[in-house]
Amino acid sequence: MMRRMVGMAVIVVLGCALSARAAETIESLAKRIGEQTAKYKSLQYNMHSVSEAQAMVGKSTMDGQFQAMRKGDKTLSRMETKSRSSMKMGDQPEQTQEYTSTMINDGEFMYTITDAGGRKMAMKMKPDPKMAGADPLNSESAFKAMGKDFNLKVLPDAAVDGKDAWVVEATPKDNKNPGMVLAKMVSYYDKKTGLPVKSIGYDKDGKVINTMIISDIKTNADIPADRFVFKAPPGVEVMDMTKMPGMGGKMPAADTQGDNAPSPAGE
Repeated sequence: MMRRMVGMAVIVVLGCALSARAAETIESLAKRIGEQTAKYKSLQYNMHSVSEAQAMVGKSTMDGQFQAMRKGDKTLSRMETKSRSSMKMGDQPEQTQEYTSTMINDGEFMYTITDAGGRKMAMKMKPDPKMAGADPLNSESAFKAMGKDFNLKVLPDAAVDGKDAWVVEATPKDNKNPGMVLAKMVSYYDKKTGLPVKSIGYDKDGKVINTMIISDIKTNADIPADRFVFKAPPGVEVMDMTKMPGMGGKMPAADTQGDNAPSPAGE
């Protein structure tokens, strides 16, 4: 009798769990994650990304730090990255390149500084509020923006480095483009913080082409305000894209072809 009661209890619990999971939609999950991230006044984390080349033998790695802070009704952000790529075509010698990049959003404009082998460039653009990740502290809007170009689906929960995580799959809606590399992207969100901790991109054959790891996450930490103030490098002229006719100086649309494919995480 006792064994039967225990068995029935297990069935009830499993039934409830399965029902709860079945009821979870991308909309409800986006709202849940959005409510968590909306509580943060600031955000900081480190990034590590590895991308595999497709037509050529080689790969690229990227390490960096991301910071964001609320200021009134605006979100300021700064991202610093250091990248290294290596390519080898046939019998040709392997070619390597290293470069750094800094992106600063001061709440009004987006500034980008790149340095490739000592050759520096700087640009000024107008952020597009409709882009996924335009506001890194508004995850719900990032999901909505992603939904315009990607089909989003909630997958079964998983664990990442001991952290319970929600899992979201994103597949490009424009999947008939012959030049498209990214066929699927799976992102993992830490249930405790609502923040992304890992994303993996796959090609049409199921091969991993990009892996992004987020670590050392800090929320509501004190970040100096001058971190979000742009200062042009000495001797570098800033290209003002906001004054270019017909472009409006807005950030370009997200690239769904490869390394720059956006993540529902909005990072």
